[in-house]
Amino acid sequence: MLARCIQCSFVSALVAAASCTSTTRNGSTGACYATADDAVDDVALERDVAHRGVRPVPEGEQIVSSDIKDHCLAGLAVGGELVDENGMHFWLAVDAILGGDQLIPAGILSVLDGGEVTVRQGRGWNFNDTVTVSQGEQPILALQNAAMLDGDQGALQVDDAGADALPAVNSCGNVTSHGLRFLDDNGAHVAGNGGSVQLIVGGVEFLAFNIHSVANEWRNCTDGPLQFEATWVAFDNSL
Repeated sequence: MLARCIQCSFVSALVAAASCTSTTRNGSTGACYATADDAVDDVALERDVAHRGVRPVPEGEQIVSSDIKDHCLAGLAVGGELVDENGMHFWLAVDAILGGDQLIPAGILSVLDGGEVTVRQGRGWNFNDTVTVSQGEQPILALQNAAMLDGDQGALQVDDAGADALPAVNSCGNVTSHGLRFLDDNGAHVAGNGGSVQLIVGGVEFLAFNIHSVANEWRNCTDGPLQFEATWVAFDNSL
């Protein structure tokens, strides 16, 4: 471990990294999305949807099937049925784990009141999720799972802070951990893999975690992972 951190310190001098990080995954994020008309098998479909005027569905008005709910909540800790301004009911479950701990507050979807929900999911070789829950420009929850970095979250911006460790070898080629830069009301805050930062976003307390963000050189694979995979979560911590 000492030798590795000495190596990391050497590289840090070259790339202005903040800490010795690892390419080993120690957590994950994820999402499950389905409409009231979907069957359980439809949960595996790729998605690119946006809903406006979203609110939680009260008890007694829920129409999403129990099969969908049970399927989506298998392994995902936070979920709820929502309805948009067009009366479309859908189910959204989300999850973020780091070091075995669940990060997202259980009641976070209940604060929506005419907000917006966007979901983009890839379900091929590169299994990925991008979810944003917001009230106008004010984000409530944002996460990505092994996705190309999408830094536009309204009042919160997220971008690549560059490599922060020596490359490691995996089955497809080299992989290098990257820090993420979170831009809030007070400027920039960098978190390496497994790191967290406290933020003020639109005057609201937030927590952000860089769970596993890496650059892949997959030249040894016919099809491989995304060249840059960002896995992170940020959420309103004032609830």
